Amino acid sequence: MRIFRLILLLLFLIRVSSLSGLTQKEVSLSIYNQNFALVKDVRVIPLKKGINRVEFSEVPSLLEPESVLFQTPEVKFPVYLLEQNYQFDLVRPDKILEKYLGKKIKVMVKNEEVIEGKLLNFEKVYLVLEKEKGRLVMVRREDLRSIEFPSLPEGLMIQPTLVWLIDSQNKGKVTAVVSYITKGINWRADYVCVLDKDEKFIDWKGWVTIENRSGASYFNAKVNLIAGEVHRVEKKPPIYREMFAKAVEAAPPQFEEKPFFEYHLYSLKRTTDIRDREIKQISLMEAHEVPFKKYYEYDAARDPKKVAVYVNFKNSSSYNMGMPLPKGKVRIYKEREGGMEFIGEDKIDHTPKDEEIKLFVGKAFDLVGERKVVERKKVGARAWEIKVEISLRNHKKEPVEIEVKERFWGEWEILTSTHPWEKLDAKTASFKVRVKPDKEEKILYQARYRW
Repeated sequence: MRIFRLILLLLFLIRVSSLSGLTQKEVSLSIYNQNFALVKDVRVIPLKKGINRVEFSEVPSLLEPESVLFQTPEVKFPVYLLEQNYQFDLVRPDKILEKYLGKKIKVMVKNEEVIEGKLLNFEKVYLVLEKEKGRLVMVRREDLRSIEFPSLPEGLMIQPTLVWLIDSQNKGKVTAVVSYITKGINWRADYVCVLDKDEKFIDWKGWVTIENRSGASYFNAKVNLIAGEVHRVEKKPPIYREMFAKAVEAAPPQFEEKPFFEYHLYSLKRTTDIRDREIKQISLMEAHEVPFKKYYEYDAARDPKKVAVYVNFKNSSSYNMGMPLPKGKVRIYKEREGGMEFIGEDKIDHTPKDEEIKLFVGKAFDLVGERKVVERKKVGARAWEIKVEISLRNHKKEPVEIEVKERFWGEWEILTSTHPWEKLDAKTASFKVRVKPDKEEKILYQARYRW
């Protein structure tokens, strides 16, 4: 199929040369973390007076045609966009054969024989040609050396293209600002959290991961990232890839952050290339020696035996942070002599500055919880009383404080308790209990609830 490929290459070069007048001045992307982006493409279009057919190529295959906005802000004479067609029927061998059904083509087979005839049919195994005087010939595809076509069939494009009819009231070059939404471009934040050996401070590193599967590349592009919950009619599936890095010293921030409507905008301070089918990672922010607190929580409604471990700190400038953080996954590591180890991961939601960040690390190996209802009795038509015993066992060498959370329903009150407690919300009570090394501490409380 060498000649067939050469013919396609020539057709491609002819097609591209016809579009060489559309000089791109700049391109910018506003990428949303919901798998779509707003692209602003500024190009120079040469126009003659009257009706012009303009092919605006190098657009993504996942472009939403109904979102295209055509503007000519600097033009001093009227320019009107009359019609737009989004052509994405791309050149493929079978597509060309389909367009040439009933038309003459030339094929060369293995013995260098050239057969010319009208293409009547094609399938996976054979091509059927009608030669002169109605004679039919069937050519096996595996015997083909090349297929020659007179020209590229109408309606087929080398790449997805916007085809416009533009009415210009004068002749000249026009700078057009073309904006559109495309699917297939997504970004997310990934974070690395490193606890020091003494468990007093953390190092925090944020990365932006951009994945482009839109069907187009964007070179020397200005990049803006939008963090927030933008309403769209259809949902987009997330895309995922893991990453890890830790810097010794804080690098200068590459993104400028500022509020935008009810969201947050992160603007890259330089241009970059966003290639199709590429994953790009750019440093978002980092902070060092951020004070944190490790604490333990026993919630029998979530796990009747295990005690959960959390890391808690504040996203505050006074703690070397303070940038509004977009939602993302956090990988948590801990330093030790000679290196570091991975100890867990969690996700954070969009987090404004000065808000607490709470990371679930995992389950404590040496802490055990146990809950049992020792008595339950009915005390009214719609009322019950229960006695609950919660045992906490500490097999560590140091004392720990464990927060115990008890869940209730209906109207409830705790009548008696061996330990102080507080009401967190309409359904939760909290007991904070200190457990000595290799000891067991028991909470016994009696509660009444109605419905």
